[in-house]
Amino acid sequence: MYQQKNGYLWSGGYGGLCRFDGKKFLIFNPKNGLIDHNVNAITEDDSGAVFVGTNKGLSIIKNSKIYNYTRAEGLLNQTINSLWKGSHQSIYIGTNKGLFIYSKRVIKVVKKFESYKINCIYRSDSSFLFVGTDNGVILYGHKTFQIIDKKSGLASNQINCITLQKNKLIIGTSKGLSVYDLISKNITNYFIENGLIDENITSVLNQNNEFVWVGSQNGLLRFDGSQFSYYSIGPDNNSNYVRCLIQDREDNIWIGSHSGLFRYTDNSFSTYDKVNGPGNAFVYQIFRDTKGDLWITSANNGIYKYSQGYFKRYGLNDGLTSNTSLAGLQDVSGRLIFGTEKDLTEFKNEKFHTLPLNPQLKGSHDILFLASDNTLWIGGNNGVASMTWKNNKPESKFYPIKFNSEFQVYGICEDDEHTIYIGTQHAGLFKLSGDSMINIGNKFAWGNDDFFTLKYFNGHLFSASLDGLLIINLKTNTLKRVTINDGLNSDLVYSIGFGENKNALWIGTNQGINKFNLKKFFASNKIEIKSYGKQEGFAGVECNSNGLWEDVDGTLWFGTVSGIVKHEPFNFKKNKIQNSTIIETIKVINEDTILANNSVLPYNYNSITFGYRGICLTNPDKVLYQKKLEGLDKDWSTPSTEDYSKYANLNPGNYAFKVRSCNNEGVWDTSETTFNFTIATPFYLTWWFILIVTAFVLFAIYTVIKIRIVSIAKKQREEFNRKVEMSRIELKALRSQMNPHFIFNSLNSIQHYIFHSKTDEAIKYLNKFARLVRIILNNSDKPTVTVEEDLEALKLYLELEQMRFEEKFDYEISIDNSVDTDYDIMPPMLMQPYVENAILHGLNPSPKKGKLIINLSAKNNFLICTITDNGIGREKAAEIKRTMPTSKHKSLGMKITEDRLRILNEINNSQLSVTITDLKEGNESKGTQVQLFIPLIG
Repeated sequence: MYQQKNGYLWSGGYGGLCRFDGKKFLIFNPKNGLIDHNVNAITEDDSGAVFVGTNKGLSIIKNSKIYNYTRAEGLLNQTINSLWKGSHQSIYIGTNKGLFIYSKRVIKVVKKFESYKINCIYRSDSSFLFVGTDNGVILYGHKTFQIIDKKSGLASNQINCITLQKNKLIIGTSKGLSVYDLISKNITNYFIENGLIDENITSVLNQNNEFVWVGSQNGLLRFDGSQFSYYSIGPDNNSNYVRCLIQDREDNIWIGSHSGLFRYTDNSFSTYDKVNGPGNAFVYQIFRDTKGDLWITSANNGIYKYSQGYFKRYGLNDGLTSNTSLAGLQDVSGRLIFGTEKDLTEFKNEKFHTLPLNPQLKGSHDILFLASDNTLWIGGNNGVASMTWKNNKPESKFYPIKFNSEFQVYGICEDDEHTIYIGTQHAGLFKLSGDSMINIGNKFAWGNDDFFTLKYFNGHLFSASLDGLLIINLKTNTLKRVTINDGLNSDLVYSIGFGENKNALWIGTNQGINKFNLKKFFASNKIEIKSYGKQEGFAGVECNSNGLWEDVDGTLWFGTVSGIVKHEPFNFKKNKIQNSTIIETIKVINEDTILANNSVLPYNYNSITFGYRGICLTNPDKVLYQKKLEGLDKDWSTPSTEDYSKYANLNPGNYAFKVRSCNNEGVWDTSETTFNFTIATPFYLTWWFILIVTAFVLFAIYTVIKIRIVSIAKKQREEFNRKVEMSRIELKALRSQMNPHFIFNSLNSIQHYIFHSKTDEAIKYLNKFARLVRIILNNSDKPTVTVEEDLEALKLYLELEQMRFEEKFDYEISIDNSVDTDYDIMPPMLMQPYVENAILHGLNPSPKKGKLIINLSAKNNFLICTITDNGIGREKAAEIKRTMPTSKHKSLGMKITEDRLRILNEINNSQLSVTITDLKEGNESKGTQVQLFIPLIG
């Protein structure tokens, strides 16, 4: 066995190597890289690498990897029996043939040891290396090679084990224990006649220069320098075949045997069982008489007296009527009285004598209580009886308890006013008032609870029960329960007893014992409990009723189902050693992994779990942990037994996981264990990427704004140009509508009417002409006009043209009901150029009187203006135009209107359009039809 500096306990045997952290074993064998499954020796170097000696060579475990060394690496003999750490990270290797030294990955032979079988190696602070061989002990130093063997006085030449106590070399041989004084050179040998139980010593251990532990094939001994004390490790022979011993840093002694590992914590608890005590007895009442002898009652093995280190048993042959006795005491007159399942008996003159008892008391006598007036009270299964002595003769009186089912009296006590209280199983708690039994459990609504052992102190009744410790305040008649929630190791309480001058109450349960701080309870009403179980050395585990006694020196005796447990609190060694808290496992995304400190994890590997262990080999079940993830947590967590921590979806950043633990005595680590790691920032959150994206976005915004500015400027220019062009076209349209030719002809017509004395016609024509000019000028600065306003100007124009061409044509204007002339609006003077074109080029050249029809209708949100004439048609008009001499007047109305329509569509995003259709019957022209499609915008 070997304990590492970090706290791990290593052990080896025929099945390989084990690493123990207090709760779990980790196995190493050839399946996972160990060179052999027969492990003989273990040690470590300064770097924490574990060296393992086997029958087939050397294995070194470092950073979860195993490196093996055999003959090929310089280990000439592969059977390694012992290992010991040297200086400068060197390791001594003892084999079946020679001593070797490992240093800097190289194995070299140590000269002069080639012919020796090395069984053990020991080195202390002295300059000597002590080497145990089959030829004695070799003291090896810089200039020393001294052999101490049988000729020198050793018990045997075969050396199995060595340790050093002060200036004495303790040597375990195959034929006895030898002690070699390094100063006087004297040798003292110990054999069976000197106290050994076996002369073939397998292991020796120096404990703090106080004791030497000696292991053999037949058990374990502790040697204090003058005498040997025997310790039975287990009931079977294999348990007592000791192979190795080690003392851990918490001062526990570990025993490696053929049945496995055992731990001895301290000597504050001692167990007397079937091997070294009262058999396999259920021990109940324990008390000490005035002579100092300890008396023990049992449920199956009679009565014992423990005197001068020996147990004497009394049974049926000694006058007992039954071997089942659960109660006993000594009265003030020195009488030793015991209750059995059949009678009440007194021990005197080495015999038991039945005492006369009131026959009304039935059942076994499981409880005896001596009152302050020396009255003896006895419990049964139907009540209690009192016994007093007059003239040295006992007299008894029966006090019945009325209950409708079976019960048994298990507890009796007396308060300061000498009132007797009786506790029962099933029937509840009673008080004796005169000759009457009062069920105070029913009186105060406590029910028919189980009240076992009863004790009184300071106005309070204390009772064992199957539902914790019961505390009854007799002044307030209130009941308080103390349970596992308050620190008890179990709610099944069987025995209670005062200790430390009534400053403590000891509580025995089915899981061990508990120390209840009465002083603190009465001072502050606070409950403080210290528990002791199997882990603390209380091997009996389950206590029995009334099985508790405190000696004058504070020694405690407990009756259990497996014998007697003796507790010497003054010898109890408090564990003051801080835990070694180790982060054992790390999982990333629920996968086990090996991470070095300060590792950087990818941003999507942001779920991490830590498993850790605070190594406390004394009592690992009482280890508590606190944790903190710096970068996420501000404070330490609440102490708990949870030995793992999981963190999911961590944000990118730097983290430090810290954990600390306390040992079984509540001693916390002064320095925490830390693991630093970083969750990497995803590339899209890095400063350089953000800078690039920001620059790109700014450039894109600048580009978009720049394009937008250019586009707006372009549109503004185009809009300006369109408006300029529109203004120009509007001006042209105005000029086309008021072209000099039309004005000249109009004025000629007026002149004609004047010359021919047609004054009325002239005035009428002039009036219409003036109105038309006014309307055209008024509408010229409006983007839109109502249909009614545009038709008014068109009608005036048609009337003037009718008068000018002397009724050359007729016209008709029809308006569909779908058109609201007062509401619907349109650009001004869109129809006039087409009407002018129809009159001048279609109707006027026709030899017959023509007809001009103008129709307005609305459909699909369009105003449809249809202009139909029955003139000569476009082909004939074009032919006439070609044959006529060139005129100085050019009709631009149609071209101007087309440009105007295009500009209006661009400006208003509208769909103004015009279609011109030639009307024919066969090849004969019947006129022309023009359709204007004007979106209704009013």
